[in-house]
Amino acid sequence: MNQNLFFTPTDILLPAHADMRRWSVIACDQFTADAGYWQAVQDTVGDAPSTLRLMLPEFYLGKCDEAAATREIQQTMHRYLDDGVFRTVPHSLVLVQRTLPGGAVRCGIVGALDLEAYDYAPDSVTPIRATEGTVASRLPARVRIRAAAALEMPHIMVFYTDPEDAICRKAEAEKQPYRLNHVSVLLSSFEENLFTKLNSDIKAGTVAINYQPQVREGKIIAAEALLRFKYWDNKAVYPPLVVEMARNRGVFEDLSKVICQRALADLREMQRIAPDMEVEVNLRIELLMDETFRKWLIREVENAHVTPNTFGIEITEDANISDADVYQIAFEQIKKSGIKVFMDDFSMGNTSITILQKNYFDFVKIDGSLIRNLENERTRSIVSSIIQLGQQLNFSIIAEYVETEKQRDQLLAMGCNIFQGYLYYKDMPIQDLLTLLGNENNR
Repeated sequence: MNQNLFFTPTDILLPAHADMRRWSVIACDQFTADAGYWQAVQDTVGDAPSTLRLMLPEFYLGKCDEAAATREIQQTMHRYLDDGVFRTVPHSLVLVQRTLPGGAVRCGIVGALDLEAYDYAPDSVTPIRATEGTVASRLPARVRIRAAAALEMPHIMVFYTDPEDAICRKAEAEKQPYRLNHVSVLLSSFEENLFTKLNSDIKAGTVAINYQPQVREGKIIAAEALLRFKYWDNKAVYPPLVVEMARNRGVFEDLSKVICQRALADLREMQRIAPDMEVEVNLRIELLMDETFRKWLIREVENAHVTPNTFGIEITEDANISDADVYQIAFEQIKKSGIKVFMDDFSMGNTSITILQKNYFDFVKIDGSLIRNLENERTRSIVSSIIQLGQQLNFSIIAEYVETEKQRDQLLAMGCNIFQGYLYYKDMPIQDLLTLLGNENNR
């Protein structure tokens, strides 16, 4: 498992000489609205260095000059750094232990979370997700503080499934004073269980796949197959983590084959209802450059008995594609077989534009970060240029992450008419998609 995916060691700053009774401040929910508690904290801390001066408790939101408080917090962070308040424990995790009143000991590990792997949406499939509803009104003040923050404090409690207590037990056995390294060792037991389940699903051909529909003129015309491998309480595991683990463990090609076979079988079922329905899957470029895999894929599509030219593969913009003859040959074989080729996450990078001139791609998906930022005039100009480029070079444009009617209307005005995003549909199991297609067919 790539330890950089979502939880890693980091440089941890610990107070060098602080009075810990005044340094440590509990800011959990039960004290959020307790005026008496926060007054007592203020009285206890006084002028001593304290985490109280590095945060804006929710109790004060709407009751103080938040802009001034934010500036003061950020200045205090820099002052603490300049004054030598901290000593650094480099590239480490910290094992923490808390004894409850009844004598039981609770353990945890402090490290760095990758916030790209976090989502607080109720249906999130990321490895880090909220256990309860997020109060959006509380977020802006936190975001403003962190926008220019020199320090970050542990402020999120993350629960993980570890029924055998392998992680903290291992940490306890190998701990050093104030320091715990080697996250890969700590996670090894978890990874083994995860991989065992993944490998079993691959061999059985039962890796879960969802589909997110694509819409043109209000009608579902295609869908993207999305990996939804399930493990924790039948919850989907963060797909990039699954892919990285499969690559590291030597089963990535097998995983890709299962996904393709599942998608083709499901496409056949879709076409019983909507004969022109299309599906695309995500594949890495190195697989397509492997002649053996490429021939296997072409043969699978030929034997799937689906409508010609309705199966496609997606390749991300950052794929290492050159103009070498081997790429030309590979893409010619793929396209000759009737398999459509999509470039995903396109954002006008120099490499992408060069590759587009080779006529490898039938469809280009605009990078979601551009769609989300259509309010920006420069971004709208970039998106408009991509759409015009598609018209000039004869490839179709798909806009992903379309979430609002305003985004859709802006894109329509620019000449884009194929959309994928929450404005229309979230990803869903095959049975739900078949139901949707059936309902459309009966209108």
